[in-house]
Amino acid sequence: MRFSWDEAKNNKLKKDLRCGLSFEKVVTLFGYRYYMDQSNDDPEQFHAIGFVEDRLITLIFEVRFDKEGEYNHLITYWPSTKAERALYEKG
Repeated sequence: MRFSWDEAKNNKLKKDLRCGLSFEKVVTLFGYRYYMDQSNDDPEQFHAIGFVEDRLITLIFEVRFDKEGEYNHLITYWPSTKAERALYEKG
């Protein structure tokens, strides 16, 4: 699985006290159990809810394509809300 992200956004999220994780760490979410659903139609975006370093997070990403094929472009993430936690536990 390939990933991309905006480096300025990555640096901002790493410094944010509420978030504090880099996208390099956030991609580990895809290696474990996670809940995924489409969050937006235009542009087509998805959200994935799962654990990273013992914290439940909600990640927004887009599936994109280039000459090498499909990859996930990470948009943003935040600590999951109670409603998002319920989706994760149900899903």
